[in-house]
Amino acid sequence: MKMIALLHLFILPYLYSVQDDGKIRQLHSELEQTNEQAVRADILSDISQAYRSSNPKEAIQYGNKAIEAAEKADDVKVLAKAINTTGAGFFMLGDFESAANKYYEALRLRESIGDSVGICLSYNNIGNIYISQHNYTKAEEYYNKALRLANHIKDKTSISRTLNNLGSSSLKQGAYEQALKYYKAALPLKEELEDKPGVIAALSNIGLIYSTAGNYQAALTYQLRALAIADEIQSLHDKTYVLRGLSEAYWVSKDYDKAVYYAKLSLEEAQKLNAKDHIRLSAELLNNIYTTIGDFKNAHAYLTLYSQYNDSVQTEKAMMQISSMQVKYDTELKEKENLQLKTNGNLQAKQLHQKTLIQYGIGTLLAISVLFSIIAYRGSKRLRQINKQLFIKNEQIMAFHHELSEKKKAIVEQSDQLQKQKEELVRLNEVKNKLFSIVAHDLRGPLVSLKSLLQLLSVGALPEDKLRQFAKTLESEQQNTLWLLDNLLIWARSQMEGLNTKANTMHIAALVQENIELLTPQAQRKDITITNKVAPNVAPITMADDEMIKMVLRNLISNAIKFCNAGDSITIETQSTDYFLTVIVQDTGIGIDAKSQEKIFGFRSLTTRGTALEKGSGLGLALCKDFIEQNGGRIWVESEPGVGSSFKFTLPSMGTAQRQMASKLDFLL
Repeated sequence: MKMIALLHLFILPYLYSVQDDGKIRQLHSELEQTNEQAVRADILSDISQAYRSSNPKEAIQYGNKAIEAAEKADDVKVLAKAINTTGAGFFMLGDFESAANKYYEALRLRESIGDSVGICLSYNNIGNIYISQHNYTKAEEYYNKALRLANHIKDKTSISRTLNNLGSSSLKQGAYEQALKYYKAALPLKEELEDKPGVIAALSNIGLIYSTAGNYQAALTYQLRALAIADEIQSLHDKTYVLRGLSEAYWVSKDYDKAVYYAKLSLEEAQKLNAKDHIRLSAELLNNIYTTIGDFKNAHAYLTLYSQYNDSVQTEKAMMQISSMQVKYDTELKEKENLQLKTNGNLQAKQLHQKTLIQYGIGTLLAISVLFSIIAYRGSKRLRQINKQLFIKNEQIMAFHHELSEKKKAIVEQSDQLQKQKEELVRLNEVKNKLFSIVAHDLRGPLVSLKSLLQLLSVGALPEDKLRQFAKTLESEQQNTLWLLDNLLIWARSQMEGLNTKANTMHIAALVQENIELLTPQAQRKDITITNKVAPNVAPITMADDEMIKMVLRNLISNAIKFCNAGDSITIETQSTDYFLTVIVQDTGIGIDAKSQEKIFGFRSLTTRGTALEKGSGLGLALCKDFIEQNGGRIWVESEPGVGSSFKFTLPSMGTAQRQMASKLDFLL
């Protein structure tokens, strides 16, 4: 099956962005309020960037205005930015020669002032020029130069941008394993920088690679995570290509009903945006899916839609090429006019000066010619000998330089490998220390209590009424200890080996009821009521690992019991959309302050005793976060001290059509 649409989709996800008119109006307002040339140049560059995707010709015009203002201000850094944004306009027009000239000019200026961040950006832009020419070797040469410099200055934005470009280059060449390595390295940096569009693109690219490798479950996990973020930031553009990625994954896995469902959703979102290229790609995908399943009537309908928008996109590309030629013509004409004006102004002075020079020159030339003839005759033989010696020395120097370069390259590779090994050893040592800390602090207490009770029993020093009291306390502590061991072993295995998610169709109501029955005795001891508001007959069907979700529910309900007083209540309920199911565990306990909420999901970053002085390990909520994210969802808390807490998490949910189909399948089975 074809992957052309996918490559076109995920490598250039921002090519067809919608013009931000509000931002442009704001920048024009700021421009009118200042006469300082450096500030004006910076604002004009930002306007050029805003027009880059929607109107490249306008972007070039504002870029040239920014260059003029920066030259008047004599500010090299601002001038380099203006030249770079002008080059980006040429790049979007498809005039790669003019774009390359601007990018190299900006690079030379940034090198002259030591602007390391700007140099990284220029290296990436030049690499993009080579990518457009399919010269991947030269492109990756510049990307790697950018990556080395970005790592040296520890600029995470430059590092993540370069890793993403390296991943795209590998993906275009079919090196999926290498591309996956780059995208997975870029993803946590983009998450840390809160670059949500960048996170969406990285997740979708990783999902694409897993689809190509046949690992459809992993592909769906990453695509669903991307969809959740696109839905969160309400980005129809991002949502359009993520939905198409989901459809591609289902199509390749031969789940044609879901493939059609998500492809139609992608087409609907693209039509809302009037994004012609996205409409074209979604229509092409639907045509391919219907052709595969033999539904030629629908295939023909979407092929017709694809053809209509394909002609429209081709027309726009032709207009962009015409605009590129017009810009080049206007630029050359302006240069010729300036040259003509300058020439006319200096012509008379040059003619007068030339007459004087000719008179002196004729006499001087005669004398020099005689002297030169004598010197040339004597020196020609010596010159040939020197040239020969220089050529031999130059060959020796070049060979020595090549040998040094190879040795330097080998040393750099060894250094990188040693650094990776060091980082892995440090990480494993941290895991070991964390394990020892939990064992020493949280497991030792219950065992010491058990030992003391056994010693009292052995000497007959414990009355029967006290024995029953201690037995109940010890039973509760041992149950908590067993759950702690479960959490601890699962967490340790995830850190050492990674977690394997086994998603399947499940009813959340059954898991909620099972955990309520398990934890009711613990709640009754504190006089706390638990209410299940998830109705079994209407609960949405969701795709997730039921063992992981069971562990999440147990930890959240157990935590709610821990921080409730006698007479408080706990309620479990759900909310559903076409894409996600939200599970809510709400209590009327003591609540959590805002400062503690910020670090509550970190590993052992927050451990407090319960209302009955119950101990905690600080591990359960960290596990919950890992499990929910592994299943394509997210988890958060809403709380107010003295009022109570609501822990909420989302899971991928089938739409109405899929639930009806699942019900029919259950009936047939």
